[in-house]
Amino acid sequence: MSDWRQHIITHHQLDYADTPESLRLGEPASEESIAAFEASVGYVLPGEFHDLYQQFDGYGNETQEGVDWFFVPLEFLPEHVAGVRDWFESTHSALARRFVPFVDWGNGDASGYLFTESGEQEPGIFMFEHESYEFNEAQDWSDFLYLVDDNLQDFLTT
Repeated sequence: MSDWRQHIITHHQLDYADTPESLRLGEPASEESIAAFEASVGYVLPGEFHDLYQQFDGYGNETQEGVDWFFVPLEFLPEHVAGVRDWFESTHSALARRFVPFVDWGNGDASGYLFTESGEQEPGIFMFEHESYEFNEAQDWSDFLYLVDDNLQDFLTT
């Protein structure tokens, strides 16, 4: 079991060193709620996702307006996934269905898992970069969706 609390604190401090008290950690998610999300997206997510979300159902930055979730809580994930997939579904529909984002960069970009056509998880964490997407079905998908880290721990600590 990873020390997710420390990894999250370290990651949060990269952008919020002056306001560490703004860190908001979600309550632990149940295995049932994770399974319900998996059913909604049609993929079994890796153990690291289960481990993190069973400790913290999302994390973000507390503001006067509310919480800006970076790791999106399960209750908001179906909407988040649908919104990100919608960006490139018209040109890369099979790829869009295989991308399961759970990180919201707050600017249209998102990170998450990518699955193969047979349903196996591609190793690592992938980034959808909306600025690189051209709304062109001939565009190589690796121009706008690419590997950024090997796993969640690396994602939070590098």
